[in-house]
Amino acid sequence: MTFRQSLRILLHLKNISRYNSINKDLSGQFENIGVLYTLTAYQIKDLLESLKNPNFNKIFPIDTLKRKRNLIIQAKSFDKIEIGNTIVILVPYPLLFLIFNKIKVIGLFAIIREFIELSIKIKKNPNKLISSFILRLLNSYLSLDIFTTISGVKTYPLEFYFPKMSRQFSTNVIHYSQNSLEIKFEDENIKPNNSIVDKESLGDIHWVWTTRYAEYLQGFNSNIEFRAVGSLVFKIPVKRLNLEKKNIITIFDVSPVAPTHRQEFYTDILMKKFISDIIDVYENNNSLKDFQINLKSKRQLNEEHHSVSYINFLDQLQDLNKIIINHWDTDPYTLVAESKLIISIPFTTISCIGEEVGTKSVFYYPYLRRLCNPIYEDSIQIIYGRDQLQKFILENLV
Repeated sequence: MTFRQSLRILLHLKNISRYNSINKDLSGQFENIGVLYTLTAYQIKDLLESLKNPNFNKIFPIDTLKRKRNLIIQAKSFDKIEIGNTIVILVPYPLLFLIFNKIKVIGLFAIIREFIELSIKIKKNPNKLISSFILRLLNSYLSLDIFTTISGVKTYPLEFYFPKMSRQFSTNVIHYSQNSLEIKFEDENIKPNNSIVDKESLGDIHWVWTTRYAEYLQGFNSNIEFRAVGSLVFKIPVKRLNLEKKNIITIFDVSPVAPTHRQEFYTDILMKKFISDIIDVYENNNSLKDFQINLKSKRQLNEEHHSVSYINFLDQLQDLNKIIINHWDTDPYTLVAESKLIISIPFTTISCIGEEVGTKSVFYYPYLRRLCNPIYEDSIQIIYGRDQLQKFILENLV
């Protein structure tokens, strides 16, 4: 355990009464636990809603998570929620909650005695002493699994840093998207970088969307098990294959960031042309008059982080009735399943849902320069330029 990790624990001790108050309400042996770190507020909301579905433990794609009867979720607030047979505990620092729960069950004096016995064996290294003591407490839990998401990139909760051979619990990373591969062009002849996994990455199991992505990441770290389980959003993944298709073309963008932020592949110019070309094809072909164009942004737009010019561009399109903008948190399964075609900017992960729900899914790049991405080769077609886009839409929708 590093000094910084020890300091983090001490900083959370100021809320000791809040952790103890939630622990006080728990009765019996506390086991079969899933701990989740780095979920956003919306992911927590979606997961809590998904737990209400009676088929959650059959449908949710992560096996070791869907069978848990106790979930401890890192959150800004303190709360305890019962959903069916599952107890959900929201706390800022799940590790402290687990420690205090053991103190409650075993007793403070027994914990102190155990700590003293351990300190005799481990001398002159306080960080190692604390680390070993925490590991001993964690190993005393039955059926404990720790999860984090790729939001932390390559920074992990403390529990991930214990050697695998010394712990009784598993560590897991949830990939809610698969766009870690740097976007390159074919003519650059440069191997794209991967921003998520390298030889230093941790986690016993990484849960990903597709087999192709799992195989790609395996090349960066052979010590990790990569499991492909389909779409990994925290909404319940109902595969609505039988929904009637409507005359809808749904667009998935990646909203460009404000000019003051680091510039990326997804610029204002690119995104505006991406959408404008689709609208232009739609408006200039009378055979498409019965269709409507929907757009769903990847994230909630705000003027502080995203391009104001792009936000105004979308507002103008909607005011002119050229496009319908869905709420960014709209259920993607229903939205994709009801559409006859989804068009995504390369290389948004949500495009993979098309195959799951029986909707044609393509990438559209509004220029002719060819992109390189081994994750989607031979799975999702890339269309280049407005002329090819028009040809494809008319051949597949009319």
